[in-house]
Amino acid sequence: MKIRIAYLIDEIESPSAGTEKQLVHLIERLDRTQFEPVLVVLRSTPWLETYSGCQVHCLGIDTFKRPSAWRSLWRFAKYLKQEGVHCIQTHFRDAFIAGVVAAKMAGNIRVIQTRKNQGYWMSRSDCLIFRLLNHGVRAFVSNSEDTRHWMTRNELVAPERINVIHNGLDFSDFSRRDNGTRWRMRRALGLGDLGVGIVLVANLRPVKRADLFLDAAARVVGEYPGALFFLVGQGSCREALKAQAAALGVSGKVRFLGRRHDIPDILAAMDIGVLTSDSESFSNSVLEYLAAGLSVVCTDVGGCREAFGDDVCGALVPPGDAAAIAEAIQGFCRDREKRKLNRIAAPEVIQSRFSLERYVGSYESLYREIVYAGGGM
Repeated sequence: MKIRIAYLIDEIESPSAGTEKQLVHLIERLDRTQFEPVLVVLRSTPWLETYSGCQVHCLGIDTFKRPSAWRSLWRFAKYLKQEGVHCIQTHFRDAFIAGVVAAKMAGNIRVIQTRKNQGYWMSRSDCLIFRLLNHGVRAFVSNSEDTRHWMTRNELVAPERINVIHNGLDFSDFSRRDNGTRWRMRRALGLGDLGVGIVLVANLRPVKRADLFLDAAARVVGEYPGALFFLVGQGSCREALKAQAAALGVSGKVRFLGRRHDIPDILAAMDIGVLTSDSESFSNSVLEYLAAGLSVVCTDVGGCREAFGDDVCGALVPPGDAAAIAEAIQGFCRDREKRKLNRIAAPEVIQSRFSLERYVGSYESLYREIVYAGGGM
């Protein structure tokens, strides 16, 4: 009999965001001879209308303040029992609440809570709610050792209950890009032969601190006028960031590319990848930068040290320090040989440790352990 898993998430607006991308990779690569996934969302989005990776259910829950939300959870609990679902794996705040409640209603359903952030958004009441609901969780998964320690400190979860499964990356997306792709994209982006392409791939939200990226740009372009800065992503801060670039006098050196679906091509054209976040659990962008052979400058948050490992193809800087970010970028701008070496070495650093095969296999092992140990098959 197959192990049936319900993946519960608030919503998926686009599969390009970090947690959403990892979830879609997992669902689509599970061994279908052993596992049967279903994707369950609290709120529907246009993207889901065309998704065919597995069966999809929408609970239609916008808020838990309406009686209709609790009727939906009751129906969901009945579905879990009728379909013989063994595990619910939850992602994000509302899905975590819904998953624990529905599992309790349904009976013998194991809850796996995935934690892929470090609660930068949490209020005191959120923390108390999570500590209470954590008692209904069979196993936790964090995507970095750093987040594992954070959960132990802040949510009082015993460390032995937390499984660390680092994110996985599809390296074929990057290995197919050759020098022809690189130079074609450089010309399209206005970099030419001698320019230095510096990129930040992030949702443009406050926690990502793209303002620091622009502050650093203003410090760098005076010394390196050939440097061009690219922001890839959308979000609530976009217009404020454009205004900041204008105020700093770097509008001509900064390109806002918006949400893109050709990120491997864009990264192939770049030289330096930057992460400026105040908080991360484990950054997909850092993995993608390294896979593309970029030299990396990133704030020392979450699992960034774990991504680099013992081989340094980048620079870690303190969070919130635009001057340190600029200095690290300038170091790579002046050291072209180092950038060339990193273009070869960086992909080798991460391929064995962060493959999708390792990522999916780790989850499959966890599911077997939870279900078979619980006598559920």
